[in-house]
Amino acid sequence: MLIWRGYGFTVPLIVLSVCLVLQYSLDAMFYKGYYTFSKWPVSVALFIAAIPVWFLGKKINENAERILLDTKTNQEVKIVNTHSLFWLRMEYWALILVVVGIINFVH
Repeated sequence: MLIWRGYGFTVPLIVLSVCLVLQYSLDAMFYKGYYTFSKWPVSVALFIAAIPVWFLGKKINENAERILLDTKTNQEVKIVNTHSLFWLRMEYWALILVVVGIINFVH
């Protein structure tokens, strides 16, 4: 795929689901629109979403490379089957989410 490979599409799904759960929780606890008017909940949602993205990415990408032997040429062929989003492996998206969360919180 051009945008994702393997299970890379789960990164935005995880982020969106964490944001929605946090939004509904905070709006129910405080007042309607609290999530929208405060900037810290978005940063917290990105930090929380980074945790499953990191561990899921590390788990499913740990056996991503296989080396096969070509019987005709007796050469080794490396096959890489990674799970990525926009050409970045899933576990790297966790770092991006943390950085974006910090920038959102500071700015």
